[in-house]
Amino acid sequence: MDTVKGSALVSLVGIVDLMLAVQQVIGRTFQPLPLYVLGALIYFAINYTLSQLSRRLEARFAYVRE
Repeated sequence: MDTVKGSALVSLVGIVDLMLAVQQVIGRTFQPLPLYVLGALIYFAINYTLSQLSRRLEARFAYVRE
């Protein structure tokens, strides 16, 4: 259970850091919409990749009881 809590905390810290970086760039460029979309795409790409990887690892190392 601690792994789930830890991964949720890491995910929260990751999105906060990503959005902070996006906000800093927005402060320089004054174009918020494209940068928020880019931030969302980056976040989606990272999470989708990790999700697919974890599914493959789970399927590969699954313990099958008969």
